[in-house]
Amino acid sequence: MKQELKNIWVTALESGRYVYTDTELRSSEGPNVCCSLGVLMMECGYNPDDYENQWNCEEPGDVGYDPECTEAMPSYTILESWGINHDIANGVAKANDANKGENGYADVIKYIKENL
Repeated sequence: MKQELKNIWVTALESGRYVYTDTELRSSEGPNVCCSLGVLMMECGYNPDDYENQWNCEEPGDVGYDPECTEAMPSYTILESWGINHDIANGVAKANDANKGENGYADVIKYIKENL
């Protein structure tokens, strides 16, 4: 991941513009209620709610394609454009969901700074 994108992400997580949620890219509770990966999607102009922007939902006919199912991950194409792989994205998601919001985005920010 390029340093500039990492800085945009961390700044957005620290900004207070987004409200923490877990297990989904963006919650139906509000337009800015996002997990940390959903925050980066929003900052990069992607709609986290569009199935085409979600993991395993890129191409009908692909193994695992299911328009009703997502791993609450950005698509492979989006991850690749950010310069991160699925393993790193999983690490971010685990850091996001670990404490169910007790620390807001603090655990994710720490993970990003230490691992990306």
